[in-house]
Amino acid sequence: MISLLYIDENSDTLTEARRYFEESGTFSVTAAPSTAEALRILHHHPFDVIVSAPPITGTDEIALLQRLRDTGDRTPFICLTDGDDDESVVRALGNGANLCLSAPHTPRDRQALSQKIGAFVMGRQKRYPRRNKGFTPPPATSAIGFPAGEEDGERLTINRGTSFQITAMEVAAATEISRGLPGPHIPRESEEFFASLIDSLLEGILIIDLSGRIIYANQAAREMGGNTTFEEDEGTIYAFITPEYKEPITECMRACRTEDRTFSLECPITTRKDGKKEIEALGSTTVYLGKRAILVSLRDITMRRNAEKALREAEKNHRELVEGLPEYIIVYSDARGVIFTNPAAEAALGGESDDLVGTPVLSFVMQEFRERFKEVVADGHSRKKSIPREIMLRTLDGTHLPVTIRAAPITYLDEDAVLLVLTDITERLVLEKELEYHAAELKRFSESLARINDKLTIMGNITRHDILNQLTVLLAHLEIAEEEEANDPASLHHLRLIHQAATNIQEQIEFTRDYQDIGIREPQWCRVERNIARLRPRTLTIHSEIRGVEVYADPLFERVFFNLLDNAERHSDGASRVRISCREEEHGLVILWEDDGTGVRDEKKEMIFRRGYGNNTGLGLFLCREILQITGIEMRETGEYGTGARFEILVPKEGYHRMQEPAGALHPLTRT
Repeated sequence: MISLLYIDENSDTLTEARRYFEESGTFSVTAAPSTAEALRILHHHPFDVIVSAPPITGTDEIALLQRLRDTGDRTPFICLTDGDDDESVVRALGNGANLCLSAPHTPRDRQALSQKIGAFVMGRQKRYPRRNKGFTPPPATSAIGFPAGEEDGERLTINRGTSFQITAMEVAAATEISRGLPGPHIPRESEEFFASLIDSLLEGILIIDLSGRIIYANQAAREMGGNTTFEEDEGTIYAFITPEYKEPITECMRACRTEDRTFSLECPITTRKDGKKEIEALGSTTVYLGKRAILVSLRDITMRRNAEKALREAEKNHRELVEGLPEYIIVYSDARGVIFTNPAAEAALGGESDDLVGTPVLSFVMQEFRERFKEVVADGHSRKKSIPREIMLRTLDGTHLPVTIRAAPITYLDEDAVLLVLTDITERLVLEKELEYHAAELKRFSESLARINDKLTIMGNITRHDILNQLTVLLAHLEIAEEEEANDPASLHHLRLIHQAATNIQEQIEFTRDYQDIGIREPQWCRVERNIARLRPRTLTIHSEIRGVEVYADPLFERVFFNLLDNAERHSDGASRVRISCREEEHGLVILWEDDGTGVRDEKKEMIFRRGYGNNTGLGLFLCREILQITGIEMRETGEYGTGARFEILVPKEGYHRMQEPAGALHPLTRT
């Protein structure tokens, strides 16, 4: 079990951290809500590792770390950071932190963090067992000469109640080796001496003879090679070197046989455990047990190489992305002018990269747009949201190029610079001019059509007025003639036919007036009960149950009810009563017009809405549908033949609303 001291000023995250560390089964956690509390705890208890969450106050974490290191406390210290705070990482590592890891935000992050910390602590304990063993004192029995349980009668004094604090110390392990030495020197030829001395090194150490056989490998080298011991068949360095590096290394070893040499090499090796690794080897000739040998220091650079490869790939991808953009990308600095241009910018400005690099960027901006350009760049420097602005560029060949520009500050090749993203708007401006031209033409045509329509409307109104005047005179004389010929059935019959024809002409002329007005005026909210109240039935009784309903319709909406009444009085045989009601459904409002006549046959339910159908003008129901369709209202006949006609007016949900009814409103309304 690893003892862990966790420091966090945030009580919520402190509790959460303690929970997930202890649930891993690897850690015994002590929580400290502040650095002061952490110091108090450390004064009484040692820990295997200290973990500090991102501090709220900013400097307490570093102050604690400095104090621990100044007093000689070498407990592993791990700092958790917010990920993008590079300055905090550098400061923490510079003051003695062992690791800096990103603070977890998800369950997966927390699991990974506990695994990393556990691996780190266990790795240290595994790497330094021999070194730590040197600090373990021998049993007390060997020091006092008596086994446990034996007495010699000597009085012993025990000092109680005295304490002191060590503020600084240097720790060393010493073992008595004076017995049996032939002289005052230490036997450095001893492999055990070398092993105890260098097994604790973080870098791998190899001693190889001039044939490549591995004579000695420390713990770090064995771990690097994926072995705890080197077997007989893998006792040479050639078992780990990839084929392409065997010849150069052989030549190097051949040279070491006759002269002192030092060398450095970066190469891949193959390991039994991890496959391939990248290492950096630093070697020199030495003498070991009286024979010439080669001492090699190994450093695992796999992670560095992988990071470099990933960085190169990222740079390649980003460069390909930028170079493939259709926008013009320019990077410039105030001191050096243009630093970078992508191919699109080079093609637009009319030059190669060498022609453009070093050129002041303002030299491409036309004089009247330079202040606007400077404003965009200033906004970018201040990290304000960059709003695209239109400017005009002048290319190397003098061509004018309209673009929109956005700017943002960047660091390019360790230099403060400005990123400019420019978009060619030539086609857009051409389209805008075409649209302006067509809009002007459309306006001209619309105005011309409006004038023509006004003239036609005036002419139609005058003609209609004159025709209706003449029809009024004609109908008046026909009524007089019918009275005078009342005793002549044959003449009276012909006069009545003429009278009916004149009446039909009058209705058709009035229809043209109504039809002409459909859609001319804006739709409005029409109060249904008011439209019904204006009806003047001649032969029927109207009973309305509708109250407080307004419908969004053409201003001619009331003509719908006039035409329905006229249709019922003309064509609904035996009808004496009309009932008007409404009901709300999922998709809107249904207004019902029902009479008690014979009704409409099924095969004629759609035909009656056609223009010209019927015994009279055939325009009434056709006009009703035309008026209603202006605002998406539908109309249909759903009655059962023999029980009366039923017309349903279907109003969309958004096309009606109910008004608050005044107190004392009368229900229902009946008109005769």
